[in-house]
Amino acid sequence: MRIVEPFTFAGGQPDFTNKTLFLQGLKDRLVSGALSWEACTQELAEFVHYGQTRRNSGEPYMSHVLEVLNGPDTYAHLGHQYNAMERMLALAHDVIEARFKGDPSQDWTLEDFRYLGYSEEFLANLDALTRRDHETYGQYIMRLS
Repeated sequence: MRIVEPFTFAGGQPDFTNKTLFLQGLKDRLVSGALSWEACTQELAEFVHYGQTRRNSGEPYMSHVLEVLNGPDTYAHLGHQYNAMERMLALAHDVIEARFKGDPSQDWTLEDFRYLGYSEEFLANLDALTRRDHETYGQYIMRLS
């Protein structure tokens, strides 16, 4: 599945100040089968990065997330396409690093993903991709390699 631009939230425009209500809405739609895991992950990324911009260009931050998601299309001739978990990790890779205007209660954690029902395999991979608070970019890259 190739996602090329941010989408409209299925449940209408969420209240971007209330993480708890948004989380419960996602969980309800996942449990009812009204939302796929990949769509849930995209909505979550859109919610978390809403209003954020890229440092150098001023573009919406989701443009970076979508570049990571669509990256394999650039290298399709090499024979790799993301599987479902890799697509979800591409969408979620910066969610835990995002900070909400100094309000720690609105920050996202692995426990939020666990609450929604993401697999332990997904959580371990997301944790590995998440840059630690006091980790330099160089240290982060070395840890990933």
